[in-house]
Formats: sequence, structure tokens, C-alpha cells
Amino acid sequence: MGDRAKPYGKRWPNLDSYRDELAHELAERGLTGSEPLADDVALAYALAAGDAGAHAILEDELIPDLRCALARFGRDTDFVDEALQRVRVKLLVSDTDTPRIVT
Repeated sequence: MGDRAKPYGKRWPNLDSYRDELAHELAERGLTGSEPLADDVALAYALAAGDAGAHAILEDELIPDLRCALARFGRDTDFVDEALQRVRVKLLVSDTDTPRIVT
């Protein structure tokens, strides 16, 4: 990692890839690494870039929360699984080179 400080890291300390790009994206949005939304922007950018660590965070930390929220509607497992897959597609798949999560 060297002597450069990461522009993110409080919430997602394992996102080491794309450090320079993330700093640029944060600056574009007028954010510093210490602001609450900075980590979320960092995660979104890393997801868009296909970072394996970011995808692990999505699947291990965020999808379970969404699963619980969807289950409260009293729907069956197949419905919840399909809804979660649609969320993944909406966020991570695009007709252009830029996934929707960063647009």
C-alpha cells in the first residue's frame, strides 16, 4: 500500500484496488475520504470495476440485509431470490461500458 493514505477504508478496509481511481471519483463528487458517503462511493466504484473484494462485500454484507427486508413481505424464497437477482442486474449490468451503480 505504500505511504499513500487510502481515500476510503473505515467501512470497507479490504478495498485496496483502484485506489487512485477512487480518489478521483470521490473528488469528482466533492467528497473526502472522511465523509460518511465516501466509503459507499468507493464500494460502488469498486463494484463497477469488477473488484472481487467489492463483490464479496455485496454478497456477504449487503445482500443478506436485502434478503431479510424482502422476506418481511411474506413472499416465498423463489420470489426473494429473483428480486435479489434483479437488484444485482440493475446495479451491475449495463448496455454501455459503465454499470448503473456509478451513473
